[in-house]
Amino acid sequence: MSRVKIKSTKHFFWRLNELKRKGSKVQPKLQPTRELRDNDRRDMAVRARVRIELGEAGFKKWCALGVKDYDFLARAYGIHK
Repeated sequence: MSRVKIKSTKHFFWRLNELKRKGSKVQPKLQPTRELRDNDRRDMAVRARVRIELGEAGFKKWCALGVKDYDFLARAYGIHK
């Protein structure tokens, strides 16, 4: 399936109608919840802070260790949602 770059709202609806006319079934893509996005933002902030403190080599070792408790680390670093 080829990807089409949508250039405008008009182009989007024209393409949507073309797909419907050809018999395609178009379903909306589910968006992540706000809580999930906030958690991702918090996790990225914690990872950035750990990278700064441990350096590049230490950060790679830390990443290889497995499961992290991001809630605890965020509280320890004072990172809020």
